[in-house]
Amino acid sequence: TGITSSGWFVSVLKINERFF
Repeated sequence: TGITSSGWFVSVLKINERFF
């Protein structure tokens, strides 16, 4: 997979958009 620190952070923001 190899997700960078900034990569997982962006993915978390996208997930938060779905919940909030």
